[in-house]
Amino acid sequence: MMQIVYFSEKEQFLNEIEISQGEKVFVAPSPAKADGLRLRLPTESSHDVITIAKFTSNLVDALWEGEDRPLVKRKSELLLIFGILKNKYFPELGFEQFNQAYNLFSDLRSFTLNQDALSSIMEEQPEIIKRAVLLFWQLLEVTGFQDEHGAYQQIAERLRSHQEVSELGKTYIFWGFQHLNGQQVDLLKALALRYTVILPFPLALKDKIKRSDWISWIKDNNTDEKNLALKEISPRATWLPVNSRELSLHLKGFIQSGDQIILGVSNLTPSHIDIVPSQIVSFKIPHQILENELREISEKIKNISGTHLEMQNLCTEEMKKTRTLKHYRVWQLYHEALIAISELTDDVLQIDSFFLKVLDQVVVLNQPRTSYVPVSSEKFSIELKDMSSLEDIDRKRRVILCVDERFDEIQSLGQNYTESIQKSLSVLGPLKRNELELLFKQWEFRDLFSRGEVIVLMNEGTLKHSLIWKRMFSGILLLKSEKNVIQADRAVKDHFLSIPKKSFDSTFSATKLQTYIDCPRRFYFNYIEKIFPLITFEKDFDPMISGTIVHEIIEIFYLEKMDINDLGGLTRRIMQRYIEEKRLLLPREIYLQRELVFKHRSFNGIQFLKKLEEVTSEPIDWKIEESFNLKDGISLKGRIDCIGVSSQYIFLLDFKSTESSAANSSEVVNLEAIQLWVYAKAAKNIIKDYDQKTIVLGYVVLDDSSKSNLITQSEDLVSELKAHKLCKVHKLKDEFSDKLKEADEKLMNLSVLIAEDDIFPPKPRHNMTCHYCELNKVCIKSEIPHV
Repeated sequence: MMQIVYFSEKEQFLNEIEISQGEKVFVAPSPAKADGLRLRLPTESSHDVITIAKFTSNLVDALWEGEDRPLVKRKSELLLIFGILKNKYFPELGFEQFNQAYNLFSDLRSFTLNQDALSSIMEEQPEIIKRAVLLFWQLLEVTGFQDEHGAYQQIAERLRSHQEVSELGKTYIFWGFQHLNGQQVDLLKALALRYTVILPFPLALKDKIKRSDWISWIKDNNTDEKNLALKEISPRATWLPVNSRELSLHLKGFIQSGDQIILGVSNLTPSHIDIVPSQIVSFKIPHQILENELREISEKIKNISGTHLEMQNLCTEEMKKTRTLKHYRVWQLYHEALIAISELTDDVLQIDSFFLKVLDQVVVLNQPRTSYVPVSSEKFSIELKDMSSLEDIDRKRRVILCVDERFDEIQSLGQNYTESIQKSLSVLGPLKRNELELLFKQWEFRDLFSRGEVIVLMNEGTLKHSLIWKRMFSGILLLKSEKNVIQADRAVKDHFLSIPKKSFDSTFSATKLQTYIDCPRRFYFNYIEKIFPLITFEKDFDPMISGTIVHEIIEIFYLEKMDINDLGGLTRRIMQRYIEEKRLLLPREIYLQRELVFKHRSFNGIQFLKKLEEVTSEPIDWKIEESFNLKDGISLKGRIDCIGVSSQYIFLLDFKSTESSAANSSEVVNLEAIQLWVYAKAAKNIIKDYDQKTIVLGYVVLDDSSKSNLITQSEDLVSELKAHKLCKVHKLKDEFSDKLKEADEKLMNLSVLIAEDDIFPPKPRHNMTCHYCELNKVCIKSEIPHV
């Protein structure tokens, strides 16, 4: 029997289960969820609490007693198998495509093991990915191995055909699941044919369920639905408005032993402990115990050549020589993976970069994991938790929720697949809907705020600017407190003033000059000390590279005179080159999101340029990333994002990803934003008939080209642009030549000011200056007077 029980409070459901008859087994999606449930159950409870991995293992033991069991392989084992067979069947497949194809392969199999049912979805994939996915599918069939999804299907088929097993005659309660994939749904339905299966689900979310959600796929004619009594809740909290990056200062004033501190992050990291100013903090995080040693030895073997057998011997020798247990364990992990290769194939494999990358990935997956919990001498410590631990919070102890702009978003509302692929997949199985996951998190949030004492430390602007937090606090009464817990006599001292300063001795660029206008101190560290770290995101593009990719897509589009239909292929081509150059390991979800963003922004930029041609009714010769090198009074070097020359006009445009990153018209006219004037000065030396044409300066906003902004003297062009509603436009009142002369003088004055500056004060021009500045966590900004 399958039963869905809708409840208002978790204790309400647990009490209902407690009074029911029979032996019960709670099945949780992860060890963390299982631990949280054990804390909620009565101490005298005899109910078993296991993870779904242990549950499926128990089913295999009961259903295949004394018989050949399914040959189930873990992810690390499958990567190894597919990796060593790749060269034989698909030698041209690169490592990044290999990873992308494996992730797609695994995800699609969670819907169905029938390849034919996925044909329409596969048609939308790049040819190289499609071929790789089909190869992985065929390799499983040839080897007889099973992944976890194949194992689910085999167990479900066995449950349907097998007679009732006495040891399985229990009530199974699937607790804490926010998503079940198609294979898991099928397994539960097969289990419910002979045994009792109960799925608890929040009553508040019942009317939010969609047909594509997993809970809808559970329901059929044999499913019993039960509503427990509705209980009204009144979630509320005390809200203490704080400045960003001052959480520690506020916490220091009032945290107490026994407090539970929740940081508004998805997952805790070791660095988060620094936020809590106490020596009696305990917290628990996933910890890769061999992380440093893995990185060290991975670098060491990068230049190894030869065969896998020779590498196996090297590992044996290193294991004999090493004197530390951790290094020994890493060499042992490599050795075990190489032995597994020898057991899988009689071929002698040559070591290349692909082989080493796969080997590294397998070793990381196989390394031992533990949890790091600082042990306090205090009897009752302060607990530090993240947003994934909401259900583990003790409602009888005080809770302090800390939200800060430094924290990443706790939830993405994007989807992994295009709309057409989602439509095809929704026929095969339940879709993992991020919106539903957010609703679950919001429900846990409201439950906590209705049953416990909660204090919120959060900036007043967060609810205005963060969509996720605005959603999370919807329906929660925040009682604003005026209590000031920070001592008012804090003295701010600028230690930078007392250190010797270097002088700027390089060429200027538009970006450098603009940076000095925006904040002299940022200029100093960026272009004089040059000490900002190069931040590399191994699983994503950093913001600078993202901008470069879009510029390059637009540039090559015009250089190669491409059609707009070629934009998708061009986007993937440029992305792949940067993935290989930066050695990125992009999860499929991130890859698809970035591909969509890059294509969207490039398309908007190209379409905007085409529409300008329509508005002016004349062809425009576009050049992207045009270099210049001037030595006229001030040495200037750089690139103009976009130059367009027609019979009447010269367009000097700067591409900006978002509207907030583009200066407004008044900033350009008042010379607070100097970049476009540098373009104008440079173009005068590049274009021969410059003085005979009308100059148009502007920013092209790639996220939404209607937010773009153009500035010109031409009344006719202003009228045409307004009539076509192409973008924002500003009529320049002064003569352009006079304004350019004024800008030229400002550039000269800036060069002198920079040369003579010996303070470089932290004076940001506006808040957005600090948004992407690497100093924003330590900079005192303009809190002290400057001489």
